[in-house]
Amino acid sequence: TRRSSDLITFDLLVGYHEQKELLGIVPVSLDFGADLENGTALEVLGRIESEAGVLSIKGISIHQLLQNKK
Repeated sequence: TRRSSDLITFDLLVGYHEQKELLGIVPVSLDFGADLENGTALEVLGRIESEAGVLSIKGISIHQLLQNKK
């Protein structure tokens, strides 16, 4: 997670919620404050952007997912 005064960026590990299979990594940027911890499962709502063939997400909302630990 990288933070500045008006932007938070992080890499979203896609499909890695059970830490078994990583399907991809997508850079995400948020232009609002958020309390994020490494390893927290998140759902990101946003707009997919493409620059020079690289996909990223401009987040408009995030939700922390609660994990059912067995």
